[in-house]
Amino acid sequence: RTAPTAARGTTDLAVRCPEPRVFAIGYHCMGNMTESSDEGSESDVELFAELTVQEHQAQMSMLKKEFEQLKKQQYEAEMKRIDRLIKSIHDGTHPDYKRDVSVINAGYKSSLALLERRRNYALECAKTDLTSDMLLADSSCNEQIALLKGRMMDEFEVERQKAAIRRLLPDRTDLSPTPEPEPEPQGRRYQ
Repeated sequence: RTAPTAARGTTDLAVRCPEPRVFAIGYHCMGNMTESSDEGSESDVELFAELTVQEHQAQMSMLKKEFEQLKKQQYEAEMKRIDRLIKSIHDGTHPDYKRDVSVINAGYKSSLALLERRRNYALECAKTDLTSDMLLADSSCNEQIALLKGRMMDEFEVERQKAAIRRLLPDRTDLSPTPEPEPEPQGRRYQ
């Protein structure tokens, strides 16, 4: 900040430091300087006060302009930063986005690996179950075949024996003995 220039008939100290206590010092100094003329001191004090108010108003307007410029610059800088963030999000280069995507990808890969292990385990279990079921079915089938073969062999043997007996006894058609009729029981007669 630049110090305002000295006003007409004012002390240098009061112009350079426009604080209230400095103003009082300047006023006191002016009072000492102009003790001889009371009329002139009053007009000098009014002139000094008017110039100081104008200088303060000029400084305030200048500070307001500087504040508005700084506020505008800060707003533009923040908007540029936000635009860069949005662009990085759209490009996929934003650090938080990349971190989240890497976390999601890691979770996806671990889930996929877990699912593949489950699938492989289920396939192995299914293969084991299928193999054991096939062995069980094969052994059951072999047992059934053996039983049927045994029955057929027994039936064949019986039929062969019957055929041999028929060959030996060609005139007789019935090989089984005929049962004799049972006599009817005679009961008592009631009189």
